Amino acid sequence: KIPSSLGNLSYLINLDLSENDFTGELPDSIGGLTQLTELQLSVAKLSGKFPLQLLNLSSLTGIDLRFNKFQGMLPSNMSSLSKLVSFDITGNSFSGSVPSSLFMI
Repeated sequence: KIPSSLGNLSYLINLDLSENDFTGELPDSIGGLTQLTELQLSVAKLSGKFPLQLLNLSSLTGIDLRFNKFQGMLPSNMSSLSKLVSFDITGNSFSGSVPSSLFMI
């Protein structure tokens, strides 16, 4: 499990926890990493719905959630991620369509 204390690293700009044996959902505290530009969580065995707290991270340029166990629908409004240039959710179980707000970034 990813510890909630991770959210205390408020000056962190790159977080790569890929290919680990974490389980469960991302802690809500990840929404406090407001300086984060890159988030790489591929093949990390994470689950749950799309982590809505990521929408608070307006500095993100890249999100890599490949090959986890995320499910459900993506949030309809992702326009807060206006600096995003890379968004990879391959290998999850998301349903529904890709939000049109992603195409307007």
